[in-house]
Amino acid sequence: MRLPVFIVLLPGLLLSACTNVRDDDSPRIKSLQNRSVVVQRSNDIDGGREEAIKGYRDFLHTPADDSMKVEALRRLGDLQMENAEDKATGADGSATTGKKTSAANDYRDAIKLYQELLRRYPARPGNDRVLYQLSHAYEQIGDPEGSLDTLT
Repeated sequence: MRLPVFIVLLPGLLLSACTNVRDDDSPRIKSLQNRSVVVQRSNDIDGGREEAIKGYRDFLHTPADDSMKVEALRRLGDLQMENAEDKATGADGSATTGKKTSAANDYRDAIKLYQELLRRYPARPGNDRVLYQLSHAYEQIGDPEGSLDTLT
């Protein structure tokens, strides 16, 4: 007779364990709605992107370990792409006249860096991103075949 009583009470106990008992003062996501957050922007680094590019180029000539060099190569390629995009669109604060050739040179530098990275580290995780950037650089210098070949 004890077993059937237990079986009858078990579902009730299990359901009561599933109820959500909360204290009304517990924080909720909605409580963040009225909060304001002040985001402090960091100051630009002296020398900006050009100084970072120089630093990465210098770093690549040191006897650092490969895991750091592969990231430096990728980042250097990305910085060259950013330089090229700024020059091509005039976002660097100058007129775009005469900047297209300079932008194309930056894209070509990025292509060389990405190709070197892929040659030296062909099985590196994250190479899909490098291939995408490489394809984009080819497209920007007017080489759609190179762009498509990179993606296929």
